[in-house]
Amino acid sequence: MQKGGKLCATIAASDVKTLVGEARRALADGVDLVELRLDYLHGAAEEEMVKEISAISESCIVTVRSRAEGGRFRGGERERLQRLLAVSKVGPHYIDVELATAEKDHRLAHELARNSGGLIVSWHGMEGTPARRELANLRDRAMKVGDIAKVVATARRLEDNGRIISLYNGKKAKGRLIAFCTGEKGMISRVVSMMAGSPISYVTVAPNPVAAGQLPFRLVKELLGPIVR
Repeated sequence: MQKGGKLCATIAASDVKTLVGEARRALADGVDLVELRLDYLHGAAEEEMVKEISAISESCIVTVRSRAEGGRFRGGERERLQRLLAVSKVGPHYIDVELATAEKDHRLAHELARNSGGLIVSWHGMEGTPARRELANLRDRAMKVGDIAKVVATARRLEDNGRIISLYNGKKAKGRLIAFCTGEKGMISRVVSMMAGSPISYVTVAPNPVAAGQLPFRLVKELLGPIVR
């Protein structure tokens, strides 16, 4: 059992001051990292985002999730990537970018990696959980272009948890893979992933989690304190 995974609270808000305020409270409560979902922001200017986020950048994962993978960004693709690139200049702990985006634009991926402490290359399956071979292929592709691969499927059945957790088998996944299922039926994979060696586990500090199946930070800390930092 690998120890040392970080607990990350996912934060989403429609304005940047509220976003950063909630992030500060989560960090004060003891989470290791905060994931800032910048796709939820409405009409935020780049200058304001950079100014507000810069003070906590070292504790942040920033992402502007695409609509194709469950995001809420209302603008076009060029605008979405410009927002991510602009905020990357503050030097966040990690930047999360979709596998499809990273493979399509290697120059962008390299710049995001250079501007941050590490690049998380992610894939989110909104329709279900693919077969093990497809999941493993997604993991391996993400590892080629990022420091950490993130493979997230949607659990329709309890058996889906086993398929996603099987990705942790083998040395290549050690410390470089985040893999779990969303949805109520995927909660077990979130817990097991912490014990399987995921470097980051996503929790909620709000009454309503951003992603279905996210577990409350205090509950995870109480139950799995010896496993996570």
